Amino acid sequence: MLQTPNSFSTRFDLMHFLMIFCSLWGNDYARIYRDKQYRPLRLKYYYPAKVEPVLTDNEELFYRLDSGEILPADDMIHLKGLSTNGYKGKSPIAVHRDNLALSVSAQQYGEMFFNQGGNMSGVFKYLSTLKPEAYERLKKDLLA
Repeated sequence: MLQTPNSFSTRFDLMHFLMIFCSLWGNDYARIYRDKQYRPLRLKYYYPAKVEPVLTDNEELFYRLDSGEILPADDMIHLKGLSTNGYKGKSPIAVHRDNLALSVSAQQYGEMFFNQGGNMSGVFKYLSTLKPEAYERLKKDLLA
């Protein structure tokens, strides 16, 4: 089956498809069609946006196609990239986008902080006067 995954693809096409989509989307899917003896007959590639892995409360994995059909994990080849939940990969492009957004936010915050002289601003209010030892303890806690 892996030599000729279907009537229009070669083994190279299969590997190319799996690698490209996994690299770009973080996931790649190919449905396994089987005969009556449960032997694989052919594969059908799926665009990653058309398949959603679903983990049930019983920790069983299924795949929901955009057509609404639900397939058991045995009938799907799923290559996943970096994953934080174990059953769905993250797109390297999306991860990079999030990292860049975080970097820009940190840079903007640092610029704002240092443009204000690097001083934190704020006021403590207390209903009465602090005793000297309470004041020293507060000062020590804030500076630590």
